[in-house]
Amino acid sequence: MGHIPEGPYFDIGAVTKNLRRDGFQVEQWLTHAWRDGEDFLAKRCGLTEKSGSPSNQSAHWSKRLGLDVNQPDENVVQLYQSVVVDGKWPPAICDLSEETTITPQVFPCRNPTSVVSLSRSKFGYVVSIRDRVTRPWKLLISDQLSVVQIEREGWCCDGNNLVLNLIKKGIPFEVLHERSFTSGPFRSHPGPIVHPDGKEPRVVDYLAYRQDLADVLRTYPHVRAAGLCTGGIAWRVCMDALPLPSEAQVVGPFHRNACISREIEGTTYWTPRLTHQEEMVVVGVYKWADSK
Repeated sequence: MGHIPEGPYFDIGAVTKNLRRDGFQVEQWLTHAWRDGEDFLAKRCGLTEKSGSPSNQSAHWSKRLGLDVNQPDENVVQLYQSVVVDGKWPPAICDLSEETTITPQVFPCRNPTSVVSLSRSKFGYVVSIRDRVTRPWKLLISDQLSVVQIEREGWCCDGNNLVLNLIKKGIPFEVLHERSFTSGPFRSHPGPIVHPDGKEPRVVDYLAYRQDLADVLRTYPHVRAAGLCTGGIAWRVCMDALPLPSEAQVVGPFHRNACISREIEGTTYWTPRLTHQEEMVVVGVYKWADSK
């Protein structure tokens, strides 16, 4: 019969090692900022002081606010109970309380050097930057807490970094661009690859997904921009895949087929969006041939 050559040897350990080595890791100063509960409570919720006394609430209660602590502080629980549960004006432990002593040029007074202008629309708050720089785009923010946080953080005084500051904290927003690309071919991502039936995912598949995702975000810039602006899981995954983008990489413009349109006060704006298939690619859906 002659010699039957041996099949090529596949060293999955070496492949896994290379994938781990080549994978991007988000910078530590960002992860430290995300885990800073004190900063979150002050900048997001307006908590001015903690009581220093643990509440008698269960440890699971902290997860309501996304806090990584075993036992919530009594003032944190009081603020949450007052605003969210009882629907009352916040107590004196909040910087928006009616009992707060107003100090000129200190929040909640409007910063006199602010370059941010707000207007209401049926979609939320339209944010314009007025600092003598011509920008063909605006921002749309639907959450009132996010609008207040811009002021608390002092981002309202720096129009050149507002977009990246929002992204660093994972605050959802939309870019409203006055124009879009309409010429040239456009091809949306077909979605996750389909694996053979019964092929269970392994660690090497996850690491390969991380590398594939980075390639997708480079190849489809609207996917990266939309994912970073969305907040939540999509934002966190995109932050893990590639280094921080420039403002231009986020605000576009992008191809019209990669956007949705918003009609606001007679003007049509375009904002990048994720299709369902692209969303599945970003979050790492693993598909089998039988659609499990």
